[in-house]
Amino acid sequence: MTLDIEDTKRNHITLKKFYRSEVKDKSLTRIFRPGNRECPNEKCYFGTQKVFIKILDIGGSDYHKIEPIHLKEKYPVEIINSKCLKLKDLKKLDFKNCGSDLKNIETLKSHLGLIYNLEKSILDDKNFEITITDFKYL
Repeated sequence: MTLDIEDTKRNHITLKKFYRSEVKDKSLTRIFRPGNRECPNEKCYFGTQKVFIKILDIGGSDYHKIEPIHLKEKYPVEIINSKCLKLKDLKKLDFKNCGSDLKNIETLKSHLGLIYNLEKSILDDKNFEITITDFKYL
């Protein structure tokens, strides 16, 4: 089943301003998220789903029920696929076309720790899962 952008609750991918230029030049086509976000799990994207990339202006808080504020620009993309792997099993090739600051498992751990406020011990767990989502620009 294919849903249009307006028909799905998960209708966007939020990225930090740091990645704005990589979105504008369409060089960023892969994101990492903590946990298993393959469908039907929570916060999943499915292949052929059309969503927008939105650039975060001011962060929100799920805990405090504060909605984030995004810049007005939106970039339409189509999800190619999402796959869940153990973080420790990522290979060099898995870092292709992701954010320019993400080069290896250690830089990804730092990234996830800072963005998702995760303790190092959680990221060091040999069973910690990561979801890789690939997309193309429309």
